[in-house]
Amino acid sequence: MTGLASMTQDPDDMAERSADERQGALERRRRAPHRVTSSTRSIALLNPLGDYGIGGYTHELAEGLVAAGVTADVYSSSSPAVQALPRRHRLYPVLGSMLLKQKAKLARGAPVAPPPIAPRPAVLDRPQRVAESVAGSASPGSLVAAATTAARARLRPLVLASELLLHLRSRRYDLVWTQWPLLGGYDPWLRRFCRALGMPLVHTVHNVLPHDSPPEVAPLYRAVYEQYDALIVHSDYAARELAELAPAVAARTMVVPHGTYTYFPDRSAARADVRRQLELPEDRLVVLFFGGVRPYKNLDALLEALPHPALADTVVLVAGHESGYPDLVPGDTLGRTRARAAALGIADRLRLLSGPFDATTTAELFAAADVVALPYLKSYGSGLLLQAMTFGKHVLATRTGGMDEHLVDYPWHTMLEATDPDAVIAGLREARAAVRSNPPPARPALPKLAWPYLAEVTLAGIEARLGRGRA
Repeated sequence: MTGLASMTQDPDDMAERSADERQGALERRRRAPHRVTSSTRSIALLNPLGDYGIGGYTHELAEGLVAAGVTADVYSSSSPAVQALPRRHRLYPVLGSMLLKQKAKLARGAPVAPPPIAPRPAVLDRPQRVAESVAGSASPGSLVAAATTAARARLRPLVLASELLLHLRSRRYDLVWTQWPLLGGYDPWLRRFCRALGMPLVHTVHNVLPHDSPPEVAPLYRAVYEQYDALIVHSDYAARELAELAPAVAARTMVVPHGTYTYFPDRSAARADVRRQLELPEDRLVVLFFGGVRPYKNLDALLEALPHPALADTVVLVAGHESGYPDLVPGDTLGRTRARAAALGIADRLRLLSGPFDATTTAELFAAADVVALPYLKSYGSGLLLQAMTFGKHVLATRTGGMDEHLVDYPWHTMLEATDPDAVIAGLREARAAVRSNPPPARPALPKLAWPYLAEVTLAGIEARLGRGRA
């Protein structure tokens, strides 16, 4: 099982997949049920995050835009795994770093080598900390140093935003399209400058509010969303949530579903080998819980359901890492889950693998699974849902976040009617019967979720909201 043994990808394999992906994109485009003609020719996609979820989405969106005939450049601090993927769009891994150091290469229009990903600077509270550190000191040198540090902290966002804006204008992009509401060291100036200079701003609202966020963050996000000319959400559910938070943006909002993925290799043939390595007999129902393990994803209900006698043949594969819990175990990225399993007496019914994982490993883990569990308490959509659909897995999910909207044309699913363990038990029993009687295909054709189609439809909606005509 190559992916579990190594986090690296073979370059020759990646080159072969690049050709396959191009052919696949053409096939999906031919199958698309609708075509539109866009007057937008070039787009700058800004994603300051270094994670796999939004990074993968941005990659797929850019590829879809290219297939639709639009130049797409991604400015990002995306993960090394996403940076390594074959692509037809240009990637500038500069956000989150000091863009000043990259200006020479940016001016030439050449993608630059990925710099270290810097954490989001706490610009607003840094001067206060500096002042506290010199309190009680009468040294003029210390006071000057503190004042200089505070001034640099205040000026840094302005300098970063100014230089990036000048670069974007020099490349004559038709749109600036952000993928996360907070732009790190570029906040708050970049959006203000774009609006002042008449550069249209579009934003994909992946989460209306951050997961597990306190109520006091709502005004900040409302103010950010109100600065955009058009906003994209992935479901009617999310559109209603956004309209409730920020009524002023309702007319600027459009619903475009999250698309399936193209950059994962087909590792369905590895199923038997992966299950053998993980000691998963073929007669067991393997339920995959993948990615970030956070409170809102409700893994606890799945674990508490597992001891039920009706699920004696069920094994849960948890592949990812924990965050957001008050009782995390230091040094063990799945320590809380391990402890919960021991307390419930189901340790032998669990397989735990610490993530994150590259594309090959991800494909192999999905190949080993029969059901993907999404018993979420709250969400605004799930990239993991689309991964499950990409790989042709039976989906067990709640309706939150509009997951039921995505599953309308995907018959291989079971909707949970509640989020408690009893509902999960009933759902797993139904899913097991469905998997055995009507297993889904390995790579189902889902043309309405193909990225070239979604990109074209999205552009049509954006242009309508910007008052632009057709080419």
